[in-house]
Amino acid sequence: MIFNIKVKIIDILPVNSDGQTLENAINDIKYGFKSRTTGNVLLYKENDKYGIGDGFHRIAECILNNKTHIIADISL
Repeated sequence: MIFNIKVKIIDILPVNSDGQTLENAINDIKYGFKSRTTGNVLLYKENDKYGIGDGFHRIAECILNNKTHIIADISL
């Protein structure tokens, strides 16, 4: 595991292997559901992009706040 890595939002895949999507998380945030967790999101390397292990709503909040990066822990 690599901790505290600054990752570009654009390099994060919008759907994970379980079928969870950033689009659903963005809609949740727009309708008032906030992330219940804090801290770094958990990503895993998938070729030249990153899959989401944990943190969809935190990433969605960044997208809606026009942030370009997020701090993540990367699973190897």
